[in-house]
Amino acid sequence: MNKLRLFFAVDLPGNLKDKLLAFSSSFREVPNIRWTKKENLHLTILFLGYLNEELLPTILKVAGDVFKTCQKFVLSFENIVPGPIGNYPRMIWANLEPNPILQKLKIDLENALLKAGVNFKKENRSMRLHITLARFSPQKIAEEKIDFSEKLEVNEILLMQSFLSPRGPEYLCLNRFPLY
Repeated sequence: MNKLRLFFAVDLPGNLKDKLLAFSSSFREVPNIRWTKKENLHLTILFLGYLNEELLPTILKVAGDVFKTCQKFVLSFENIVPGPIGNYPRMIWANLEPNPILQKLKIDLENALLKAGVNFKKENRSMRLHITLARFSPQKIAEEKIDFSEKLEVNEILLMQSFLSPRGPEYLCLNRFPLY
């Protein structure tokens, strides 16, 4: 039985990806930092993990039903910071402001998938909207916050498959769900 590593995400327009990656010069002092490839920048909404391939038609149907009831919405960025917050961060994040529309959409999707028999490990922590810009070994670095006040119009949600390798993850879009 083939397993797929799946998640739902929002893609970013190319010009926004360029603006985000332009901050790499602000973190030159971080040793061995690995910046996310431009084509891999995204906002994860719901990570499903490894699921049996036979569940894909159910996932597509359930997600289509949930997303057809959702209108387009706008997300607002806050800042760029090392994360997670604490003594030894290991990533650079672009943080977004909490968004009640996206929060409800995630909860509705989780509940509908579980009700349809798609069993995945549901996160018990609150949704923290961020885009991972870079990764590095945990270390003590200056926790500066860089203001970043861009907007992101969300017109569609993607179902993505990820493939992990020593060169880093590769992503394949399996389906696009337009918002109305």
